[in-house]
Amino acid sequence: MSEIEELNYYNSGIENIWNNHPKKALNDLNKVIELNPIFGNAYSYRGWCKHLLNDTKGAFEDFNKSDQLNPNNPFNMFFVGIIYMDADLEKAKDFFDQVIQLEPNFNIEKGGNAYIMRGKVKTYQGDIKGAIEDLNKGIEINPNIAEFYADRGLVKEGLHDLQGSIDDFTKAIEMDPNLANKCPDIFPDIYINRGISKGILKDLKGAIDDFTKAIEIDPNIAPVYSHRGMAKAMSKDIQGAIDDFSKAIEIDPNDSDSQKNRSEAVCILKEQYEQNKSFQVKTCPELYITLKDAYSYSNRGLGKLMSFEYIGAMDDFSKAIEIDSNYASAYYLRGSAKYGLCDYQGALDDCNKAIDINPKHYLSYQKRGESKQKLGDKIGSNEDIKIGKEIESKDKNAFDTKEITFDYTKVVATYKKD
Repeated sequence: MSEIEELNYYNSGIENIWNNHPKKALNDLNKVIELNPIFGNAYSYRGWCKHLLNDTKGAFEDFNKSDQLNPNNPFNMFFVGIIYMDADLEKAKDFFDQVIQLEPNFNIEKGGNAYIMRGKVKTYQGDIKGAIEDLNKGIEINPNIAEFYADRGLVKEGLHDLQGSIDDFTKAIEMDPNLANKCPDIFPDIYINRGISKGILKDLKGAIDDFTKAIEIDPNIAPVYSHRGMAKAMSKDIQGAIDDFSKAIEIDPNDSDSQKNRSEAVCILKEQYEQNKSFQVKTCPELYITLKDAYSYSNRGLGKLMSFEYIGAMDDFSKAIEIDSNYASAYYLRGSAKYGLCDYQGALDDCNKAIDINPKHYLSYQKRGESKQKLGDKIGSNEDIKIGKEIESKDKNAFDTKEITFDYTKVVATYKKD
């Protein structure tokens, strides 16, 4: 009966280790050793368990005890090798070499094998070719652990085997959809790196999907937005690219690459607008006719703004301002269009002008507050948004809200007037 009980506790302890329950595992393994004080592998596993619980002294006491009971125990060498991976890569590799010499097919079903671990060490040391050889052999011995495919995918990417890396990342995800919970530090990298490989191979939709998934897992990694922005730009989604570059800059204001890419994307958007405008003048001249009053230009610009045609909207609001330089709402609306193009300083300047003209133009305070937020002035942002809400609560008619309400019939009537 004691042998069955011993085996049950032993198996339970191992299972708890690989399920990230080291305290439960420690209790199980303590009971195993109480039942059988000369069970060498039980000391090995308990030593590993103590390491996971940051009891380094206790861990090595157990490893030494196991080695006394069973000299040249590959379990000891394997676990100690993993511990040394954080401190001395060369020494860690020596331990894995010894395991392979003693028992080439040594394998812990849920913990891997010496080839896999030696492959990881070689990866850290920059020996990419040696790493891929070891990882291939390790996966041949134990093909059932998703993380190993993710490791090999990263190495294949380093060897420019992009399709091979995509296949391994996909295999890892298919094998264990919950890998994100088990490996939160590496899992976004699977999607990020697979997305990069897909982008290089011109699978832009697949790349965007992977970057989006990585953002869902961790929305605070600036380079992912930058990568997705590039993929969107290559897919001709220029506004989407601008939005992503802006988010990258918001997370990391020193991201000079995203700043450069956003500026280039805005220039492309302007060029597209000019080309489209030239075409539209021929096919739909009513959209580009010369209007006769500031209100009509502003109203048409508002229609464009609502359609996210920011460049065209800015043109119309600028024309309205040219006709009536005291048109506060036109400044506010032009600022909103600039905000849409991520020109936050330009938006702030236009809102300043609107407020100078009408100190009660509460929407301008709110948009100026949003612009300040993007520019890093959180205190000023909060103050402006608060002022805007206070004015609105006291006097919703502080300005003519018809000026910011798109009226299609009036636009049509204006076209007919010309």
